[in-house]
Amino acid sequence: MQHIEDLSLILDEAKQYFKNKDYSNTVNLLNKIIEMNPKNYLAYFYKGNVAFQLSDYSNAIKYYDRALKINPYYFRALTKKGLAIYQFSNYFEKEKFNEAISCLDKAISLAPTDPESWYYKGLLIRDHYLLGKYDDDMSHYTAYFEVRECFEKALQNDPEFPVDDEKVFELELAVSDNFKKMFYERGLAYQRSGDNETAVKYFNLVLRFDSNFKEAYDEKVKSISKLRDSKTYSKFKFW
Repeated sequence: MQHIEDLSLILDEAKQYFKNKDYSNTVNLLNKIIEMNPKNYLAYFYKGNVAFQLSDYSNAIKYYDRALKINPYYFRALTKKGLAIYQFSNYFEKEKFNEAISCLDKAISLAPTDPESWYYKGLLIRDHYLLGKYDDDMSHYTAYFEVRECFEKALQNDPEFPVDDEKVFELELAVSDNFKKMFYERGLAYQRSGDNETAVKYFNLVLRFDSNFKEAYDEKVKSISKLRDSKTYSKFKFW
């Protein structure tokens, strides 16, 4: 019993050093814990956190894996491993992004009320989106709502959790911009093909995002004019 209490006191001291950014003394104490009990998963977890803070993501992943080998159900190690994988991949590798999201999903399945796992999953999807890594139409749309859901879950589980609204707003702007361009190009394509009815629908979608998009408005008017010259104009709602 005394042995366990000693380990707990040493771990508390190591956490304090970590909080004060004294990583050298943090690691010394964590190594001492591991010498006393090689199966102390928290010691490996905090060694991973030190490596993470020093941007040594490769070693951070190794320490989180050691912690998870001892305790596969420690969701915090899964959350931090996911972040470390994403950082280590320099954001651009789709395979690594998927691996990082898989870690966060596992953490969420183990602790669905943990706000951090939800929040960081939202951040990863958001950053991946803003880097232009979603390459099809529906994934743009899906990514936005996934991020919103993750942030909302974080706040549901902890109303005081510091979710940055600016991060959602920045994504909203990016999604809006992408959809405007996409729908405008679609409208032009349908217009060129002679399907002016569908073209008007796409120009209307553009104008829902931005009512001042003059080019979309002008092209919509052109398509309506062509429809009015056809036999189907009376069956179609233009506005």
